[in-house]
Amino acid sequence: LTHGLALGVAAQGVTANALSLGAMNNFGYDDIAKRTTAVGRAGTADDVGAAVTYLVSNEASWMSGQVIALNGGSSTS
Repeated sequence: LTHGLALGVAAQGVTANALSLGAMNNFGYDDIAKRTTAVGRAGTADDVGAAVTYLVSNEASWMSGQVIALNGGSSTS
């Protein structure tokens, strides 16, 4: 879906990316996240905000069609 959207809007100079979130602290996953993430904690709204800030910045202007795993390393631990 993300890749298709990125292809569809590229001609207009628009990029399209997605965030795939892991355990977030506002859902009560703190204890689980301590055991299952490489960083040993659940994600916060500030973590998501930092990623979104990057994605809307000029530094990310060449990134499109990507799904970014924002999960504290749970996919690697």
